[in-house]
Amino acid sequence: MNPDATKKRVRSAKLVPLQATDKDQFVRDNQAAFLHGATEEFGIRNADFEEDGQIISRRTILRSIGARGAETYRIIARGEVAGGVVIRIDRNKRRGDLSLLFVAPGLHGLGIGQAAWRAVERLHPEIRVWETCTPYFEKRNIHFYVNRCGFHIVKFIRAPFEMFQFEKKISRQASSPPPNARPSAPDRSLSCRAAPVPLPPAPPSTPPSARRIALSPLASRLPRRPTRLRHQYPALVHCEMRGPK
Repeated sequence: MNPDATKKRVRSAKLVPLQATDKDQFVRDNQAAFLHGATEEFGIRNADFEEDGQIISRRTILRSIGARGAETYRIIARGEVAGGVVIRIDRNKRRGDLSLLFVAPGLHGLGIGQAAWRAVERLHPEIRVWETCTPYFEKRNIHFYVNRCGFHIVKFIRAPFEMFQFEKKISRQASSPPPNARPSAPDRSLSCRAAPVPLPPAPPSTPPSARRIALSPLASRLPRRPTRLRHQYPALVHCEMRGPK
């Protein structure tokens, strides 16, 4: 993608599983993106390098790709490769770890990273807590995770490298059931049905010609036409509590 061709922000990104033939290029692209961020902030500092000339080593990237529960994707934006992401999923605990996320240095500022993260969340709606870390000097990343993706800083890690740890908790009203879970039975603890308000009988000593209908305190304020009471005021209902059938 040519960043000079358009300055419009990317609205969506596609995640494509990493192919074995693309692994070496994935590693090189990841190293280039991380190195760009470090040198842009501080210049060349050997104290921050994991291996000669690189902020993140090939071994670290490959370990993330091969970790248990890891999923690795290429980020595709506007039909071209724009970066990559590695996540690790624990479905039993409904927790996810964002191990690596990078965008090609020449494509920063177009919203590709944010679009990729939205794609990750759509890919795993069952996850309730996401975690990630980023080096302390990566101001762009800190801004991205906190202000763009909704993470919160929960810890500062000093060793082996100084990093911030982030966490994002996701709550949904209609949560996805855990794997192999049976659907729950509908809740029938409360049900309401319309019913006419029972009227107490008139005193037996009252002559039929002078008999009046005794109404409840609420109904006593209504027009005294009991024959039309049921039709004029159908909202007089009562609810009954019932247990599950």
